[in-house]
Amino acid sequence: MRQRVLHSLVMIIGGLGLLLCPHVTEGEDEPSLLEGCAPILGQGPKGEVSLYIAKTRERPGRVCVRVINGLSPSVGIGTDAFRLQKRDDGQFRDFRETPPDSIPGIIIGGTADRFEVLAGNFLDRQLPLFGPAPPGMYRVCFRYALHASTEEREVCSEEFSLP
Repeated sequence: MRQRVLHSLVMIIGGLGLLLCPHVTEGEDEPSLLEGCAPILGQGPKGEVSLYIAKTRERPGRVCVRVINGLSPSVGIGTDAFRLQKRDDGQFRDFRETPPDSIPGIIIGGTADRFEVLAGNFLDRQLPLFGPAPPGMYRVCFRYALHASTEEREVCSEEFSLP
């Protein structure tokens, strides 16, 4: 029961974030929809999905992420579309975090439900979700599928450090 409630909460929050995506304006930085995030580029290259990051101003160990859909039509994403990856032994591996008060074995998110980011719109997230990441080198990856396709694609940020 608790797993269903947590999964539903994650789905609702993710869906609201997608619905609130404002239209992108051309050529300037835009404020993030998330508190404590520095302005991030407001438009990416046409014809591709682009990903930009900025460190949070007030919350060390976290990063703000903006994905911009420069494709037409929309791109579909699952609830696990954003992945923070930490470099370990020269390779990037998904950073796994434990939500507060969690039951061991619960998986947050899932791929059963899909949302869309419309052409020319962006989506903001702050990672990690539940607490600061330990010091190290990281990148953020974003998985998506073209409208009406099941073939997943991925775009990743440049490598960055977190204190």
